[in-house]
Amino acid sequence: MFTRRTLVLMVIALLTTCIMTQAGEKPECKMKNIPEKIHSAFKQAYPDAKISGCEKEVIDGKTYFEIEIMDGKLEKDLIFLEDGNLYAIEEEIAVKSLPEGVIASIKKAYPQAEIEEAEKITRGSQIEYEVEIEIEDGEKEIEYEILISSDGKISNADQTDEDDDDDEDHDDDHDDDHDHDDDHDDEEEEDDDDD
Repeated sequence: MFTRRTLVLMVIALLTTCIMTQAGEKPECKMKNIPEKIHSAFKQAYPDAKISGCEKEVIDGKTYFEIEIMDGKLEKDLIFLEDGNLYAIEEEIAVKSLPEGVIASIKKAYPQAEIEEAEKITRGSQIEYEVEIEIEDGEKEIEYEILISSDGKISNADQTDEDDDDDEDHDDDHDDDHDHDDDHDDEEEEDDDDD
């Protein structure tokens, strides 16, 4: 079983790939460089898929191959292990299609948040969601990426505000009963101390 840290690292790798693709840069690998076992498994499962990119990633000594495809109008990322087994499927979903329990947990933890984007992550029978939220804080908007289970348990929240000059990541592990507004105030105090 993979740890949440591995999942977070894979999500970061996915975001890097998306940013590279949007910036017009080519992903690191080409389909011809993908092991035959993965190529065969992919072609068998998705014979008509349009491939938009691929990336090879090594995390904690394990090699993953991420193949980006278009499924209708939505992007879907297929993450394979080196042996050809499908590890995870990550796909964009409409915010309105998030389960009610997921939305309720986010609204409870971040009452002022606007949910901007959502992605469904499927590993076998386990489903999690990566949700991007935005919170207005005075004159600036703060963005978070939240990893949340299908039953509404928030396991990770990373601040992703690109306008932040100090380029620090703010990682918080969240419990359902944790008051997130206090965490936010503490972060502001730490930032004021740095000035």
